[in-house]
Parts: sequence; C-alpha cells; structure tokens
Amino acid sequence: MAHYCGAGKYQCRVLTLAGFAGVPAIEGPLLPAAEQQLSDYIAAQKFRKPVVIGHSLAAFSA
Repeated sequence: MAHYCGAGKYQCRVLTLAGFAGVPAIEGPLLPAAEQQLSDYIAAQKFRKPVVIGHSLAAFSA
C-alpha cells in the first residue's frame, strides 16, 4: 500500500468490514454499523480531510 500513499506525503489506512476476510460478523444491519464505526474512527484519528475509497460492498459506505 505504501506506493499508493504519495511517497510519504499521505497516510493510508486499510480497514476490513465485519464479516469479511476472517473478521467476525456483527449482529444487525452491516452498513449502518460500518458507517458509524468509520465515522467514529475518522473523528478519533482527527483526520482533517480524509478521502475514503471503498471496494465492492464498502463502496456503498464511501
């Protein structure tokens, strides 16, 4: 992933949705929970201008 981050000018974070890639699933609707968790993560990290890119199902949240 580092080569996509602008030679150190930017930070890249790779997140995995619950229920995918070996991460346990959650109870209830996935997308509302994922959107809230992503919003909370961005706020906690104090990102100023985050760019969110989603692939496949995650694109709905992006």
